[in-house]
Amino acid sequence: MAWHLARLGAAVAVIEAGEPGGVATRDSWAWINASMSQSEAYFRLRAKAMTEWRRLEQQIPSLQVDWSGSLNWELPADRLQALASRLSGWGYAISCVDAEQARRIEPNLQRLPETALHASGEGSVEPVDATLLLLAAARDLRSSEDAGEEEDDQSCAIGKRAP
Repeated sequence: MAWHLARLGAAVAVIEAGEPGGVATRDSWAWINASMSQSEAYFRLRAKAMTEWRRLEQQIPSLQVDWSGSLNWELPADRLQALASRLSGWGYAISCVDAEQARRIEPNLQRLPETALHASGEGSVEPVDATLLLLAAARDLRSSEDAGEEEDDQSCAIGKRAP
């Protein structure tokens, strides 16, 4: 959020109790997807977030998103097929694959699932790296706007909250 606000010219202060990325971000898997959506509204929100990650990647070329897709078999085959049908109906690129197709997609799997969902457009990001990169980019935006000004008003400050 800090980067988006700084990009719009806002004065931004990020206050964190600990290190940037906190607890939740550090523990996140950071899977960028819409495949596990149960409602169409939530699906649309997550699909929009995927689009935004792709746009963000264009705006910050050093942001490393791995768009390698996903392979998921945590549900029984009939539920995977129902989920694929529902998501496909909403326009999502997802399909059920068999064990041989799963092997081609992910050759290092030790135990192949009988049926899995393959969503080729999904991605992941290293959450702390992305956080630090976005915070640095927010600082850089502010610094470039402040270049040439005599006074540094610390309008994009990032730091820890005092104990």
